Amino acid sequence: MSGKGLKSIKVLLLAGIVFFAGVAFLANSYAEDDASDAKKEVVLKVSGMTCAECEGKVKSALEGCDGVIKATADHKTGEAVVEVEAAAEINADALSKAVEKAGFKVEG
Repeated sequence: MSGKGLKSIKVLLLAGIVFFAGVAFLANSYAEDDASDAKKEVVLKVSGMTCAECEGKVKSALEGCDGVIKATADHKTGEAVVEVEAAAEINADALSKAVEKAGFKVEG
C-alpha cells in the first residue's frame, strides 16, 4: 500500500474515533438529564419554627423518611422543601407525622 493510502486510512480511523467519542459524550449527557427527572419536590407549610435549630429539627425529621433525598426548612417563610425520589410513593401523611414528632405542625 502506498503512503497516500495509509494516510487516508489513518484519517478515517481518527474520524471514526472522534465520532464515537462524541456519541458517547452525548449519551452520557442525556443520562445525566434523566437522573434529574428521577426526583420531585414537595413543599410543606410548617408552623412553630422560630430559629435555625428548629429548621434543623424539621430537616432531620423529613430526611429520615423513606424516599426522601434531601430536605430544607426555612423558619422565616414557614416552609419545608422536600426532594423525593420520583418513583417513591411518598405519603404526605408520613411526612406530616415526622414533622409533628419533631414538635412542629404541618398546615393544610
